[in-house]
Amino acid sequence: MSKSPFLQSISDHMRTRGYSKRTIETYTYWIKHFILFCDKQHPDRLSETDVERFLTYLAVRRHVSPGTQDHVWEIRQASFGDTGYTSRKAG
Repeated sequence: MSKSPFLQSISDHMRTRGYSKRTIETYTYWIKHFILFCDKQHPDRLSETDVERFLTYLAVRRHVSPGTQDHVWEIRQASFGDTGYTSRKAG
C-alpha cells in the first residue's frame, strides 16, 4: 500500500534533512495514527485540543508510556512546524 501524498511529503522532507529510515518510519507511523484518530482530518485543521485528546487516548486506552507520549508530541511539533502551541513540558 502506498503512503498518502501528505505522509509521502513528510517522508521526503525528513529524508532530505538526513533522518534515518527508522526515524522516518516511526514519525509517519504516529502521524498516520493521529490523523486516523481525528477522523482523517488534515493536521492543518486540527487544534491543540485534538493533540491532547490523542495523547490522553494513548495514555488511557493504549497504555503508552509517558516517554512515548512526549515523543509523539515532539513529532507533532517537528512535522507540522510552528503551530503556536506551547510545549507540554513548559510550565
